[in-house]
Amino acid sequence: MGKFFGTKKENAAMNIAFVICCILFAFCLIDIIHAIIYDKSAYTELIKAILPIITLTLGYIFGKGEK
Repeated sequence: MGKFFGTKKENAAMNIAFVICCILFAFCLIDIIHAIIYDKSAYTELIKAILPIITLTLGYIFGKGEK
């Protein structure tokens, strides 16, 4: 896991948050594509649940200051 997330202890949490954000964003894209194919509303319950988590994660990534 050190090769994937990095060996610096300070950056590990940020890298894990970024990976989680990417995975959740992929789920959102799959849901939107599924909705477009079947002519449904693209703003589903999954998007309502995941979008705040993605924005929170991005806020953690970009808002974390240097010590």
